[in-house]
Amino acid sequence: MSSKKAISRKPSLALRLAVGSAIITGASFLASFAVIYFSLASATYARMDDRLVHEAAEMQALIARQGLATLDDILFDMASAEGTDVVHYRIVDGAGKTLAESNITRWQGAPFGPPHPLVSPGTPYFETIVSPPGDDPLRVMHFELAPGAVLQAAVRERHELQPLYELRRVFVGVAAAGLFASCVMGWIAARRVLRPLDRMVRTAQNIASGDLDDRVVTALDDAELDRLAGAFNAMLDRIQSFVRELREMNDSIAHDLRSVVARIRLAADRLVATRPLSEEQESLGVAVAENAAELLGMLDTIMDLSELNTGVVKLPDTTVDVSALLHDLVELFSMTADERQVVLDASGVMYAEIRGDPGRLRRAFANLIDNAIKYTGPGGRIEVAARHEGEAVLITVKDTGVGIASADLPKVFRRYFRADKSRGGIGHGLGLSLTEAIVRLHGGTISAASELGEGATFTVCLPFRTAPCAPAQP
Repeated sequence: MSSKKAISRKPSLALRLAVGSAIITGASFLASFAVIYFSLASATYARMDDRLVHEAAEMQALIARQGLATLDDILFDMASAEGTDVVHYRIVDGAGKTLAESNITRWQGAPFGPPHPLVSPGTPYFETIVSPPGDDPLRVMHFELAPGAVLQAAVRERHELQPLYELRRVFVGVAAAGLFASCVMGWIAARRVLRPLDRMVRTAQNIASGDLDDRVVTALDDAELDRLAGAFNAMLDRIQSFVRELREMNDSIAHDLRSVVARIRLAADRLVATRPLSEEQESLGVAVAENAAELLGMLDTIMDLSELNTGVVKLPDTTVDVSALLHDLVELFSMTADERQVVLDASGVMYAEIRGDPGRLRRAFANLIDNAIKYTGPGGRIEVAARHEGEAVLITVKDTGVGIASADLPKVFRRYFRADKSRGGIGHGLGLSLTEAIVRLHGGTISAASELGEGATFTVCLPFRTAPCAPAQP
């Protein structure tokens, strides 16, 4: 799996910042709500308990004045004043036997039971009970009114806690809106902060494509990013200086070597033309001339690559008939293919044209066809095809040769790389590098697909006129 694919699956920094902002906002909302909710709940329970204690004291005073004979009337009157569906009063003895009770219409099945053992004179005991399942929770107070008479006062919590339930519903809505707003604002803020980094990425990509003069604008809003941009530009200046010196040195070496090799070839040709020569001398002279010619071709390719990679080459505004160009190349290489007993098929070449340099494109496609012939054995087949696909032109060269190992596929366009196991060490590893540089010069892409022993397919995607070209797919 390529590193680009691995990187593309990672969430962007802007997304992570937006999610982080939402998490922080959500945690803050939740913490704030929890503090407020539990504070209000505690205060509400304290108010309920104080009210029940106050009513118990009031009931105790009424009993003292009116006597136990009026218990039913006292409980009924007090429950009616509060609401018989909200409050219920019940007086029991120590064994839990009911002595008096307010209206029980809405309180059937309430699990009051006997007095709680922790009840003592003057000390109320509070508990929350829920029964039957799904019913409203009840806040129950056990209070000893007199020896052998314990008051059990119950109030429905929902009636008292209704404002808190409303607050909870409001919080859910506010929290959802807050989280959404936080995500949106976090995304906007993150994109604004990261915009200078995007400019740096674009600058790095431009430099990688050959534009060594591109630089990051240092007039940024943030001092830290401004310092980063300055350091980035300083690094690019150093790199550009090193690259320029290296290219100049390589060009000088290649130029000097070319002159020397040209003289060697000329001398070898003159030697071969001299008569008489022994068979051994003639063979040596021919070998020197052939090797010198091969070395001259290699030096020419190196110099072409150096020129293409400088980014100074300008494309002519010329229409190139790709189909005619490919048919000419197939006809040119047909004799070589016949000698190697390889079928060279161009039936898949459809009419297609682009804007570019016909000479350089001819050389690029010639490299692909030449490679296919070299690495396809007798009885093999090579198919050359071209077609328009959307706003691009796709050119494929497919062979049934020895193929390329999957581990070597990412390296085939590197300069001087040769996949020795699959390619047998043929060539100097410059042809595909030159082809890739020419395709890139035309704003296109090239890709290779292969399996060892199953042949190889090279796909070139070139933009039609000025349209951008998507990554080539085999």
